[in-house]
Amino acid sequence: MKKVKNHDIVADLRKVRDSMSLKHWKNPELFMRKLEAAANRRREEVAMLDRLHYL
Repeated sequence: MKKVKNHDIVADLRKVRDSMSLKHWKNPELFMRKLEAAANRRREEVAMLDRLHYL
């Protein structure tokens, strides 16, 4: 018996990915700001883990 899909999650994720890709393609400054913010958050996480490791 076949399952009936009411909602296709993969297709929705692809739509979001494509729209975000176009958004960043058209505005590279926005992409760089988001990338730098993510890098800063990661640096803070690593620093916090290092401090916890040495306690």
